Amino acid sequence: MRWIIYGDILSRHAVNSLISALAATGQDVVEVPAVSRGHRYAPDPDTEAESRRRIEAQLPADVLFNFRPEELTPAVLDSLRERGVTTITWFADDPLLYKINSRHVVDAYEITLHTGREDVLAFYEDKHGVRGYSFPFWTDDAHYPYGYDPEAADIEVGFLGNCHKRRRSDRYELLASLPWKARLFGRLTDGATDDAGIQEGILERAEIPNAIRRFRLAINFSQRFDDVEKRYAFPGLKKFGEYFFPSRMVLYAAIGLPTVSLTLPDLDPPFGSVITATDRDEVVERIGEVIDDREALMELSRRARADFEQCLTAQSRAALLLSVLDGPRDHDRDTRANLWRSAA
Repeated sequence: MRWIIYGDILSRHAVNSLISALAATGQDVVEVPAVSRGHRYAPDPDTEAESRRRIEAQLPADVLFNFRPEELTPAVLDSLRERGVTTITWFADDPLLYKINSRHVVDAYEITLHTGREDVLAFYEDKHGVRGYSFPFWTDDAHYPYGYDPEAADIEVGFLGNCHKRRRSDRYELLASLPWKARLFGRLTDGATDDAGIQEGILERAEIPNAIRRFRLAINFSQRFDDVEKRYAFPGLKKFGEYFFPSRMVLYAAIGLPTVSLTLPDLDPPFGSVITATDRDEVVERIGEVIDDREALMELSRRARADFEQCLTAQSRAALLLSVLDGPRDHDRDTRANLWRSAA
């Protein structure tokens, strides 16, 4: 089949690795760059015309996979379907961008892919009659090869992510309070000073793999939906609790980093090797149980890497796409929420 991959995201490794994984199965893949950058659905006539021109220059094709749902209009998608192209989109920040993006276009695709859990799929099913599939982040060894060594780690607890804006500033305070050498790679709140001396800087994409190999143990904070900016808020957002599967967790697993994730109560981890905690005291307790135990760390590392190989690779995402395209799409919601765990 001939695939058009439209657009890009900041996590470029996801785009590159999916293209490579599809090509490895014998697919003919061409990449088409997006016209602009942003995540609000508001394409003007010039953008619509240019996106249409870029895509039509690559026809005929069998499949369009869109990384930028905010840019392609229903009119463009309708014209592609009329030419026999199966249209697919991936909502990378679901459900956070529902109000400003996905609600405008979700009905226009034949297959929708969501980074959320089953409750997110249920939301779209109830609101739009769309029967989407969970499709969390992924990567490959070309970008994030396995390489965990607790003896070589010079950072005891590391965080890859930002500590700015409203609730995210709480991440800084927690990291600074830990009784170990904790460091973060990411932004601070505008105007804030690094009083605790824990910020290591803001990384370029190519610098991330070597930087996080410096962690003996990684920590994750998921974005919570009870205090988001007004432009993103919509009725029902808070009930989803948090964005449960940030891309950093896939990168941690690929490297083989033992991971503790601060999460809301009564939520299962996205995959089995992740240790969960619900408050600062529990974070300290969980880290303290393993941080000085090399065998425990190595076992967690092996489990993290096994989880990655099982269901977090670009190859597993390509396999899921091909399975959905080739087979009937009458899966029940639970199946659609969990196919990604076993597609490989």
